[in-house]
Amino acid sequence: MSVIELFQKAADLGLKLGIEPGSTLTVQPAKHCPRDFADTLRQHKSHLLVLLRLSFCVAYSKTLSETIFLCEDEDTKAGLVAAGAQPGSIYTRPEVQILVNHHRAKPFIPDELPRIHQAKKIFKARIQVSGYISRTRLCEATR
Repeated sequence: MSVIELFQKAADLGLKLGIEPGSTLTVQPAKHCPRDFADTLRQHKSHLLVLLRLSFCVAYSKTLSETIFLCEDEDTKAGLVAAGAQPGSIYTRPEVQILVNHHRAKPFIPDELPRIHQAKKIFKARIQVSGYISRTRLCEATR
């Protein structure tokens, strides 16, 4: 089980994982944490602490029918990937800003955003503004 899967399982169980000074992993409410899951958390504590030090948001997208991650930058994205998140399901702040700006200028049609998301995943792409064309390129494959 990846660290991301552990994090998601904790959420499914209604648990909130946190960090306190001295590299202490916290689980709230602790009384709702099954003993076997607590043992699993202890085994992966160091990796969970690394994940919890990152600044990101996890959300289930009804439009995309899957869980996505929103993060600040490429370094945070790399940390999420190292923890087991799929790269195509992670959106950095610049990518989200491009999508929002595009949507404000010309709203997405119902199936357009899922298609962009699928292309991002399939081609291991990132969303960026092209410097040599005056319009936004929504997906450009990374090299």
